[in-house]
Amino acid sequence: MNPKARRKSLTVSLLMLPLLLATRIAIASPSAAGHWAGTSKVRCGTRLSAQERCNAIQNITFDLTQDEAEVAGTYSCAYGTQNCLAMNRKGKITDGTFDGHSLMLSVDMGNGSTCRFKGGLKQKTGQGSYSCKGQSAAEQGTWKLHRVSAEAPAAPPKIPSLLRPNDPGSP
Repeated sequence: MNPKARRKSLTVSLLMLPLLLATRIAIASPSAAGHWAGTSKVRCGTRLSAQERCNAIQNITFDLTQDEAEVAGTYSCAYGTQNCLAMNRKGKITDGTFDGHSLMLSVDMGNGSTCRFKGGLKQKTGQGSYSCKGQSAAEQGTWKLHRVSAEAPAAPPKIPSLLRPNDPGSP
């Protein structure tokens, strides 16, 4: 290759480098952050404390934030084919990690119960398994999620306690 062609090739390569790096970083850095919605399904078996919950389905959501590999946020559960385990509708993620593929979340339900969710997330979907225990209740199962938005919804406004409804699920 002649020197002029070599210099032109080097110039084009140097000009393309930032674009290639940006593309590589975007591909290599998936995020768990955002609003995720889906379902959980109770696995049947001997580790299930309430056999009538066998194959119960709940509607679940995660509102996640991510700082490097650390994940934080909230969990909510709503009626599907049965009520949520021990009527736990909300939880706080106390320990969470995401390495770009594998997700692990520990959720404190606020009443002594905890749930651990493990699995994988892709750009728009995720699935895995969970186990919950506490308050004389235990169950295991599977979950599936889809990304609703790339940003977690804003927190609801704080309502002064005098104006707050008597619903224990109110903020």
